[in-house]
Amino acid sequence: MAGKFIVFEGVDGSGTTTQAMVLHDYLLSKSHKALLTSEPSPGPIGNMIREIHTKRISISDNQDIREELLSYLFAADRCDHLYNDINGITKQVAAGYYVISTRYFLSSFAYHVIKDEDYESIHRLNKHFPRPDYTFFLDCPVECALKRITSARLPDINEEKSNLQRVAKNYHYAISKYNGAISLIDATQEPSKISSQIVSVLVNKGIL
Repeated sequence: MAGKFIVFEGVDGSGTTTQAMVLHDYLLSKSHKALLTSEPSPGPIGNMIREIHTKRISISDNQDIREELLSYLFAADRCDHLYNDINGITKQVAAGYYVISTRYFLSSFAYHVIKDEDYESIHRLNKHFPRPDYTFFLDCPVECALKRITSARLPDINEEKSNLQRVAKNYHYAISKYNGAISLIDATQEPSKISSQIVSVLVNKGIL
């Protein structure tokens, strides 16, 4: 029996990692096979992207050029993440695993669109990738997300207020155009309430 591919999306600080981990643990407690992953992936291209984010690898300081380059790298990483022969998502789903990913292609629209014409470019790069069985968008106001981030660590370049505002706007636009299975969840709620809603949605939709 094939598994399912479930994705969590949201701005930094919205709780995507927390909720992915909670769902993973819940699935294991119910004797399902479950795996956690994320984008950028643990693969070779994903590791390169992380090195860029930490400035161990230097690329252009021009934001337009930087985000265009990253959009290509993320698409290449996504292809490897999905289809590599060792632990690709499609292989794991076919083997009966619930694969839970923090971020997928909606995040490329959110993070890499700087000007309007970028949307079409990113659409071309990602249009052939399969849709997840279900996506959850944790809808978190920027002020709330920033407060959570600063209480835990120093914000990085992607976590500055102006950038979070751009990412949140892009996410909502991308979601308005998305025709896959998705639910928007109020991320300002208590984490336990959010996780209960997530399980309820998956049960009602026949995913669990």
